[in-house]
Amino acid sequence: MNSIEKALEILRVFTPDNRPLRSVEISHRLKMNKATVNRTLIILKKRGFVVQDDATRRYRLGPSTAQLGRAVRQSLNGRLVALAKPYLDGLRDKVGETVHLEVLTGGRIFLSYSATGIRQVTVTPRVGDQMAINANAGAKAIMAFCPQETVQKGLAGPLTKFTTRTRTDADAIWKEFAEIRATGFAYDKEEYDEDVHAVAAPIFNHEDRVVAAVVIIVPSFRMSSSIESGSLELLKETASEISERLSQL
Repeated sequence: MNSIEKALEILRVFTPDNRPLRSVEISHRLKMNKATVNRTLIILKKRGFVVQDDATRRYRLGPSTAQLGRAVRQSLNGRLVALAKPYLDGLRDKVGETVHLEVLTGGRIFLSYSATGIRQVTVTPRVGDQMAINANAGAKAIMAFCPQETVQKGLAGPLTKFTTRTRTDADAIWKEFAEIRATGFAYDKEEYDEDVHAVAAPIFNHEDRVVAAVVIIVPSFRMSSSIESGSLELLKETASEISERLSQL
């Protein structure tokens, strides 16, 4: 493994929530020589790809990583967002709630577009944020239809528990993914944010590969079985229409 490959592996060890890590933790996780890890971190720090807390000596991803990530996602997702936007805005107008588009990029899932609902709700994720496959409805909808090796890789690291309802047990998540494949819908019932419910449906490309998901976001105080059931058909219809457009490209 050359120096560039080592640097890339170190950057990839950081989890979606960007939890700060000590160099010894990184060395242990990657089974990489500690001196090599320290040298590489120094270079990455100089270039802004990681930053270090002076008090704890822990590292986290830096602004250069975020800037590069945004550029890549904008390039890859721009066409999909442009194609899907009219359908997402239309769904937002019908249900009156915030609608998201989450997109699969390089084995990870990002929030790529948000159509703010008529009855606006403040949600934690922002456009460009990485979604958690054990908590966000869209990420679940996507991951459930991914190849097994992609899922295994996504569940390999430690999973963040965002609320008391968040699943962190891999076996339980595998079971949930099977249920999603059977029903075609994924749910987030206060698993990422204690005040928010969400339901999602996957989007497929011309090769019938999952590439994204449409998500309806509803505040917990406004969620009811009637609202949920009334939104499912519209959600399924929107995801199918976008998939159909992608199949024509």
